[in-house]
Amino acid sequence: MTRKLFALPALLLALVASLTILTNPATATADDDVNVYTTPGYHTVNGREWHTTCAKYDARITRCRAEIKSEGKWVFNNLTYLATDHANWYGNNLAKSGFFTSDRRQWVTSCNDSWTGANACRSFIFAGDKWVFNNIVYFTPGTAQLPPSTFDQDSGVLTVNGKITNPPESLNRGNSSGLDYTNENTKKVIRHVWANYPQIKTMYGWRRDVTPDHPAGRAVDVMIPNWRTDSGILLGWEIALYYKAHASDFGIDYIIWDQRIWSVSRNSEGWRPMGDRGSHTSNHLDHVHINTYDS
Repeated sequence: MTRKLFALPALLLALVASLTILTNPATATADDDVNVYTTPGYHTVNGREWHTTCAKYDARITRCRAEIKSEGKWVFNNLTYLATDHANWYGNNLAKSGFFTSDRRQWVTSCNDSWTGANACRSFIFAGDKWVFNNIVYFTPGTAQLPPSTFDQDSGVLTVNGKITNPPESLNRGNSSGLDYTNENTKKVIRHVWANYPQIKTMYGWRRDVTPDHPAGRAVDVMIPNWRTDSGILLGWEIALYYKAHASDFGIDYIIWDQRIWSVSRNSEGWRPMGDRGSHTSNHLDHVHINTYDS
């Protein structure tokens, strides 16, 4: 969606914001003038069927969820937070311009731009390879002193008060994934590997897992090319031994490689053998697992 379909007067927005949950008509009503983002119920607008529900987001803010029917199913379209005093948002990222990360996803918010008009912000989520509109936040006129901004969905460039900001550069390269969602200690390791070991083409960071470290963002798997060869094994040991020697510099907790584990807490025992876990990946024969302390 590239533009706002409708604009409500500020007074009407404020009145709608004072409502809690409104009833939803059982049948859609054809009304091309209705604001489907803020009017609860079923609607037919521009030949499309919409369903909107509104409820309290917290004690001061009302949020409406709009869905649109696609191929017989209701599909999420966007969220609209109705007009309220800007102070009620307490610096929330949805209410100020800038890039941020939430729930392991990259977001950007643009306020008072040509799309939202004054007294509003809109936010996008980076999904796949593009920015997707997610929500708009309205403020009671006169309560938000926000600099004007613009956001280009195609380039991902945000301009706030004339200053251009590019989206944060991703740590992921090639087939790597989850590196942007690791903690700061792990990111230090990742950046150092990219800068000093050109043989490495793939690393994996955050992921859902049965063990706690990857989901917590504390671990990175450095995938070793040609790991079955002598050169691959030597490269793995070069990396493992380097980060062992510099564990305090990177906040490293433990390292696993070649079915052996070393940890800070049991440093005097050196590299301890590990039992067979059933596969070359589980036995850490094809990657060096580097685990860090929380930042």
